[in-house]
Amino acid sequence: MNKYLQILKVIFLVVLIDQLFKFLMPLFGFEIIFNRGISFSFLSFISSGAMTLLMVFFVGLVFILFKKEWLLHSIASGIFFGGAISNIVDRIFFWAVRDWLKIPFFDVYNNLADWFIFLGLAMFLYYNSKKSLKS
Repeated sequence: MNKYLQILKVIFLVVLIDQLFKFLMPLFGFEIIFNRGISFSFLSFISSGAMTLLMVFFVGLVFILFKKEWLLHSIASGIFFGGAISNIVDRIFFWAVRDWLKIPFFDVYNNLADWFIFLGLAMFLYYNSKKSLKS
């Protein structure tokens, strides 16, 4: 299967899952927090439009810089970029990222997209560390 197509399929699935949960969670009593910044509301002083452009630029740059490696690990790539794109979709439509998962013992909220980004990056680093150990 074409690697780009496989990545796109995973991206679509991740965006669909994250957006569905962000839509449904308030119906189950979860509080939605609109985070204008990035993790822990860092950089929330930057305008929403500028933050959206910054995120699009950053995600594009990450893909371009590591394109060869991303294509080797299409599932990890799709998970990572799907999470990033889902949060960018939030920024476009809500001018913020919708967070609803409260981290126990902390006053921190995140969402499934954040976890997908973390999981995709962890998988990518794991696969690449295994490859470098074999060399």
